[in-house]
Amino acid sequence: LQALDRQGRPAQKDGAKIITDLFQRRNAIAHQNDRSHASAEQNDITKEFVKDYISKIKTIVNAIHSLAEDKELHP
Repeated sequence: LQALDRQGRPAQKDGAKIITDLFQRRNAIAHQNDRSHASAEQNDITKEFVKDYISKIKTIVNAIHSLAEDKELHP
């Protein structure tokens, strides 16, 4: 993630796009056998794709956790 807020967390806009992309891919995998509407070709799920999304998800989870901790410490 490139854009960060003042505390070094992912910017909300970037996080929302990542989540949207992740859900769209998840839905394609679950409901279309991961095939393109246009060509019906099956998409690859590469090791790099998985590593990239694990990293992005960890960053988002950590940002949410940090926000929850901030709220707990400063209600």
